[in-house]
Amino acid sequence: MLKIKLIIVKNLNDNSKKYCYPWSPFRDNWLKNKEERCIMQKSLKIDIYKNGYNASHINCIDIPIAGASGYYNYENYFYYCFYYSMFTNWTNIKNDHWLTLRNEILKKIGLTMVVNKIDDSSQLISSIKSHIDNMQPLILIAKYNSLFYSGSYLNIADKGSHGIIISGYDTERPLIIIRESVHIDNNLFSTVKVEALTKFQITDDLLLDIWNKTNISYKEENSLLYNTLYNIEKTGEPYIKNYKELVDDFLNNFDPNCSKLAEVVNSFNDCIDNMKSYGSIELLRRIFYGSITVLFEILGKAIQVEMLSEENQNRFNIFKDEYKKFRYFLLSKLHAQALRNKPLNITQKEGFLEEIHTKDNELIKLIKEFYC
Repeated sequence: MLKIKLIIVKNLNDNSKKYCYPWSPFRDNWLKNKEERCIMQKSLKIDIYKNGYNASHINCIDIPIAGASGYYNYENYFYYCFYYSMFTNWTNIKNDHWLTLRNEILKKIGLTMVVNKIDDSSQLISSIKSHIDNMQPLILIAKYNSLFYSGSYLNIADKGSHGIIISGYDTERPLIIIRESVHIDNNLFSTVKVEALTKFQITDDLLLDIWNKTNISYKEENSLLYNTLYNIEKTGEPYIKNYKELVDDFLNNFDPNCSKLAEVVNSFNDCIDNMKSYGSIELLRRIFYGSITVLFEILGKAIQVEMLSEENQNRFNIFKDEYKKFRYFLLSKLHAQALRNKPLNITQKEGFLEEIHTKDNELIKLIKEFYC
């Protein structure tokens, strides 16, 4: 009879849990190596957010920022995504610098995103390690064509930017720990709903290669992102600490007169050429349609839709579908109008604006009814 010897080990991430493994002559070495790997790595604990969002909802720079904020509190990821949707759809915040809006969001959860200028690439790795030692996750905004694992690698035509979380390093080997999403792989992107922030490691040299190639492009573009690394750090107590306070803040600050979608309609005739491109309409769809999916999901969680009566659950879901469908078709109409090179007449413009205003007021009315 074969006897199986079990050995009990502690979960390296949770001292309160223990696991049993069948004994084998190789198991002891495996466990020893695993313990050594954990000791060798300084890594900030950030969830993969398998129930989060993808680049059709929120862009591939703000998803990593949301994930990095989750180091300080798991729910921060969802708070950040909610405020991103709110602020990009209804706000009077001056967006004179791309960082302004992000720090307005982070301020709500007691955080800030700090600029680090690194003029000498030889200082990059030491700067990263210093921030990780201080328990601060970092964001590197790279060019797609600088990412050796991207289908756009070395494609000079792809000038898009992409955010990467840097969450740790190896103390013994020249390795940096990053968190990445899958949408850089077009084959995978079409099969997943969520861009899980997968943890993996790359060598110092590979990260430096990404950094140097990225900054060649930013220098040519005279970009503010040139030689820039960001860290996210705590500034004080969060303004909102739970979903109740999140919705209260939403209701207190929502202003339908600050609709960014209404601004698009108002400026359509001056921007008709820009509206013709597929890229422009997809960008608008992500902001004014995709991010609304995020808004409704998090509102649904906050007001506990599943606890409502069946009638009210149906009302919520029907309104959500109608609201999103209205926005989707409005953007499609604007795109079609642009492709035909036909400006909006006064009647069309006023009709669209009235519909936007009506739908936004219905949204607030519904949330107040179910929430309060």
